[in-house]
Amino acid sequence: MKVVEIVAPAVKTELHDYEGKDGGAVGMDLDEFIEVVWKGLEKGKDDVAVGMAEKVYEVFEQRRQGMFKGLAELMKGSGEA
Repeated sequence: MKVVEIVAPAVKTELHDYEGKDGGAVGMDLDEFIEVVWKGLEKGKDDVAVGMAEKVYEVFEQRRQGMFKGLAELMKGSGEA
């Protein structure tokens, strides 16, 4: 089994329709979102960050993963992993 994480921004869909507001006007164009995600999946990426969410991903997630890998290496070196 392979798990793929899609880090998505707000996307223009009816999911944002509430209280009579036009949610379809909120966020990234749906066709553009699908195109970017599909390309990432075709490349075999484990995680696909899109639009504004890509900036957040770059700042936080990649740093978190680097820290986790460093911790795993420390644990291997100490014989506890």
